[in-house]
Amino acid sequence: MKVNYHIHSIYSDGETALEDMVKAAINNEFHEIGFTDHLTLMKKNCYETQSLNQKNLEKYINEIRNLQKNYSGKIKIKSGLEIDYIPSTIKIIEQIISSFNFDFLIGSVHYIDEWAFDLPESQEIWSNLNLNEVNKLYDKYYRLLTRAVETGLFDVVGHLDVIKKFGYKQIRLKEVHKLIKKVNENGLVIEVNSSGLKYAAREIYPSLDILNIAFDEDTSITLATDAHKPEEINYRYTDLIEQVKKAGYTQTVIFNRQSKSKINF
Repeated sequence: MKVNYHIHSIYSDGETALEDMVKAAINNEFHEIGFTDHLTLMKKNCYETQSLNQKNLEKYINEIRNLQKNYSGKIKIKSGLEIDYIPSTIKIIEQIISSFNFDFLIGSVHYIDEWAFDLPESQEIWSNLNLNEVNKLYDKYYRLLTRAVETGLFDVVGHLDVIKKFGYKQIRLKEVHKLIKKVNENGLVIEVNSSGLKYAAREIYPSLDILNIAFDEDTSITLATDAHKPEEINYRYTDLIEQVKKAGYTQTVIFNRQSKSKINF
């Protein structure tokens, strides 16, 4: 079964409509997809410019429901969000989404001390950091991601080692072991995401070393390409499957109203 559980649209930073992504998924023979537009609340009543907000969440979920009906029998479509974990606003986010019945929620970290470390414009800053400064960023990143897992709000950990995106890689096996333990204790799964292959990291998120640890700890996974336009729906999907098989995986998790089940891929 071919699935993709990380897809964006024009409701956040994607380039096209939800339905265009559905059509692309069908054309690429996907059986099930999950929409995960961004919900990023920087401060109270202050959303990131390309984020969903409280006003258009209902429109977003209603459009997904209509697509579920219109494409029934052709593809399964799940409703989700990619929520930025920002400690000062996470309780507000929890209140905002409490009236909606999403199928799954991805928790991600894109901000460290309000710095969007994975945006293209951040590369100049990265290039001027010394090793000690990179070390401190990694420390902060894994602390934030661990805290996100501990909230109990999320179902999936998004692109676990995305901090390596621009090629500033560090092996943090001690932190990874602790994080994976927290993932399992809190009933989450980790996402395996092919989009890292586009960037200087030249690796899938997470790396094979991390996937090996996750497999050994019996941590479940979802599969994703982090698509922002139709041509990215199938991005390096064969490489994605090859990587998870190397780690020993034969199954992926799918969601329905935040209840998970496993299927073979």
